[in-house]
Amino acid sequence: GEVAAHAGLPAPDGFAVTVAAYYRFMEYSGLREELSRRIQATDMQSLDAVFSLSAALQQAVLAAPLPPELEKAMTEQVAVIQARTEGELLLALRSSAVGEDALGVTFAGQYRSELNVPPEEVCEVWKEIVASKYAVTAMSYRFQHGIPDDAAPMSVGVLAMVPSAAGGVVYSRDPVAAARGEERVVINAVPGLAKAVDVFAFSHEHPPRLLRKDLAGRKSSLTDAQAAELAQMALALEEYYAEPQDVEWALDARTGRLTVLQSRPLHGLEAVAAADAAQ
Repeated sequence: GEVAAHAGLPAPDGFAVTVAAYYRFMEYSGLREELSRRIQATDMQSLDAVFSLSAALQQAVLAAPLPPELEKAMTEQVAVIQARTEGELLLALRSSAVGEDALGVTFAGQYRSELNVPPEEVCEVWKEIVASKYAVTAMSYRFQHGIPDDAAPMSVGVLAMVPSAAGGVVYSRDPVAAARGEERVVINAVPGLAKAVDVFAFSHEHPPRLLRKDLAGRKSSLTDAQAAELAQMALALEEYYAEPQDVEWALDARTGRLTVLQSRPLHGLEAVAAADAAQ
């Protein structure tokens, strides 16, 4: 939402189910006290106990009713997106718990996200994503890092799926080049559903200049002009957020438009700089 409304870059239609909605669900269903009690009563050092706890907590979340006003709000927002969509609407529900991108921790892959969700299944899938907070890996990780359950409320992004002709990530500053004291934008692009990755490197300037192109196949996933536009978008996001960005993107097969799916801080450059200084 911020990328589209304030940074002025294309992003998928969608809405956020906020942490306020998460807390309302927890209070309405009585889950907040129940889950807290069960967690406190469990020996988190015992793997068997954690597995049993995980299954019980996830089942409790899935069985709990949604507050009527929350279900109504989500259903209405999906209908708004449906009215603005040409053709079939499928949705991506992406987990975004508080603290996921905090320095010193990484929850990558621990929380659930779902793609190609039909509009009528959004409410149930939202509960499945909330329940993924209590997967064994996620609970153990929070325990090991001293993060209380209540300090990681779950927010969920609900986005219209982009029919992707290509997709990937772009770093507004290439960590590998940074180790050599160079500033570059690097794009990793995958055409369609293929596994091979095309790599484009651009100068860190306005407008960015193409420095290198390594293609995995005979046909490029992006034209040079599209790659340059994407590099410019990454630089714009870095400027807007005032720090290097790790950006997920897709090329819409219907419109040919590049779309920002997610932009988050690019961590790790500090370690590269420190290692370089030590040498």
